[in-house]
Amino acid sequence: MKQWAKRAAWPAAGLALGLAVFLAVYGPLPLEVTNDSWLLGGYVETDLLQHYAGWLAIKNQGLSWPLTFTAGLDWPVGGAAALADCIPLLAVPFGLVRAWLPATFQYFGWFVCGSLMLQGEAAVRLVRLFTKRAPCVLAGAALLCVSPVLLERAFRHTALSAHWLILYALYLYFKSARGGFAKMPAGGFIALAALAAAIHLYFVPMVLAIALACGISAGLAARRWRGPLLGVGSAVLAALAAAWALGFFSVKGSEAGGYGSFGMNLNALWNPVSLDWNWWVPGQGQLCWSRVLPVRPLVGNSLEAFNYLGLGLLAAGAACGAALLGALALKRLAPRRLWRFAKRHLPLAAVCALLTAFAVSNVVTANSRTLLELPLPGPLLALCDVFRASGRMFWPVWYLLALAAVVLPARLPRRGMAAGALALVLAVQLFDLSGALGQKRAWFAGVQAQPPAAVLTQEEEALLAGAAGFFALEACADRPLAAAVQRCGPATNIRLLARGSGEALEARIGQVREALLQGEQPLPGTVYYTADEALADQVAARFPAGRKTLFYQGWLLCLG
Repeated sequence: MKQWAKRAAWPAAGLALGLAVFLAVYGPLPLEVTNDSWLLGGYVETDLLQHYAGWLAIKNQGLSWPLTFTAGLDWPVGGAAALADCIPLLAVPFGLVRAWLPATFQYFGWFVCGSLMLQGEAAVRLVRLFTKRAPCVLAGAALLCVSPVLLERAFRHTALSAHWLILYALYLYFKSARGGFAKMPAGGFIALAALAAAIHLYFVPMVLAIALACGISAGLAARRWRGPLLGVGSAVLAALAAAWALGFFSVKGSEAGGYGSFGMNLNALWNPVSLDWNWWVPGQGQLCWSRVLPVRPLVGNSLEAFNYLGLGLLAAGAACGAALLGALALKRLAPRRLWRFAKRHLPLAAVCALLTAFAVSNVVTANSRTLLELPLPGPLLALCDVFRASGRMFWPVWYLLALAAVVLPARLPRRGMAAGALALVLAVQLFDLSGALGQKRAWFAGVQAQPPAAVLTQEEEALLAGAAGFFALEACADRPLAAAVQRCGPATNIRLLARGSGEALEARIGQVREALLQGEQPLPGTVYYTADEALADQVAARFPAGRKTLFYQGWLLCLG
């Protein structure tokens, strides 16, 4: 029993650490599964409402095949809610038991809480590969838990808070490295690749890149390539199979463009600026993550590629770099030893270089200047457009830099010196980030004290009660309206899917609009919405029982 308790102590400590960070930053409000009031105003931007509306479509209309396909989206054709970032890993199992769920049910708070807990557990495992000193492990894991790039995404792009996928992949890599890459942990990478596809596709290339580095290193070490290649190939197939089953490939056509517009600015590591919840107000849409460092200028959409390291990690990294150069200059560290280390991890370094280049994109920016714009062949550009928010691909490199800033102080010869150094790094990091984290805490406390006003009035909600569908007669991407409609039950054609051709949706709307103007039978149980009063009058006049009602920012048409 004592041995079991000893083995469980470190995972439990990591889980508790992640839970403590969640409660300290967000409080308990998001954990109330029957409370969606904090969701309804969106968070930072309206993406959270997109995620919630995608889940509500599954909850109201059920699932078919692919697994997240539901009639509740792109009504009446239907669409895959996975493309609305509903977090399929949770949406599918909860969708299967939807009949037994309460009327209001959300899992996004628990997903972020679980992600932070797994972040803590993975961080403990990873740091313990390099040091067994308990204070150093806890301080290092805490630094990886209060990751700005994680906390900036939580509840903004909720699915993208699963950074534990990256940490576990790095854990598998360095655990294999400790054994001289004698064996590639293929099963672990296969599981992580499938989980990544079931959470958010952007994590798939990150996990596969680390798996590839591990596979190449294992092949070079054993001089046999069959096993490593099968391992990496199986991870790729697992990710593709999961993505196919969940409906990520169900879209036909896609809007082109995007890659190069969301690239990482070269100042990203020390630029402490991200989107704020007043992002639509000129001059008020930026949140500064540092109490010390100033906000640096950016070009275009570089704000999306937030990769601030934090003053504590920046200072630790600079100190470690200076110490390393000093040791080389004083011949306290043999260059051969450093070369052997670099050579051993050369595949990982190459993968990191490729991820960094992709993150920066073909449009290279520094501060407010565009330094270079490289033309790319059309097919290659179309492939890059699949992951057009390219700045996110730097996250594995970010965690490697953070890990180096944790491990090098932890390896100081004296236990007290190592613990003191990491405690200082953690204290500086927390002080630096405290302003931004305090604002997040205040936002959730404010929402709890005064929930946002409902998008629809009670009378408008009553108009939707019992309707099968809500069809907008012009292209509409109003996420607050979509979430409000889905809470009332009807399916909707309000655009929520992150991929797919907008032209196809507009063509379908045009066909329905023309059919109604010709007096053809409306879709059964469907109410129609338009912001064009003249169009509303023309359509209503075609149906003897038709009526036009003021609704939201336009008119609702009941034609049956």
